[in-house]
Amino acid sequence: MSQRVAIIEDDTDLARLIASWLTSYDYESTLFISAELFLESLNKNHFDLLLVDWSLPGMSGLQLVQFLSEKKLTIRLFAFKGVDKI
Repeated sequence: MSQRVAIIEDDTDLARLIASWLTSYDYESTLFISAELFLESLNKNHFDLLLVDWSLPGMSGLQLVQFLSEKKLTIRLFAFKGVDKI
């Protein structure tokens, strides 16, 4: 069975690129453009890993991680922050 990954990223092009890459390694990805939409889905979905953009609009990635920690939800997590300019 494939591992289920939630990609929480407001840049849809980047989220689709990550999902495509993960699919080639037999991961099943679900995309969310906000932390709030991800939280709404938790009652219906289980994820093995979260990939979280640290600087989301609305609830930030940091706030999401803090919320999940307070709820004592155990999910592997990788947080990242994009850079507009190099």
